[in-house]
Amino acid sequence: KFNGGASLCMVDNDRFMAMMNANGKKSYLYAMNQTKLMVPIADSCEKRYKNHSLYHENYHKIITVGGQSAEWYDINKDKSMIITRYDEDKAVKLQNIWYSPFDDDILYGTYNKY
Repeated sequence: KFNGGASLCMVDNDRFMAMMNANGKKSYLYAMNQTKLMVPIADSCEKRYKNHSLYHENYHKIITVGGQSAEWYDINKDKSMIITRYDEDKAVKLQNIWYSPFDDDILYGTYNKY
């Protein structure tokens, strides 16, 4: 049973769907070609609700933003790591995240200030 606060993103050329922070800190990879294969992955560093996730194909990592921090999950190492902290007011109103097509180290986000 999931709390409904999970964020979803497609991974590895749409072969998998990542369900990040499904129950606060729990996350899963779901194999799209298998009907019942849902693999638990390393817990997130922090509980998150109203979060957003993005797969970064060049780093083979999933970036999750929400709460007061952003973290990435390294698929190869099965490990999560905080990459930055920020003002929670902006996180709650976050609408989109994406990484720069010109520099893989830059992550953009938009939020609604109202």
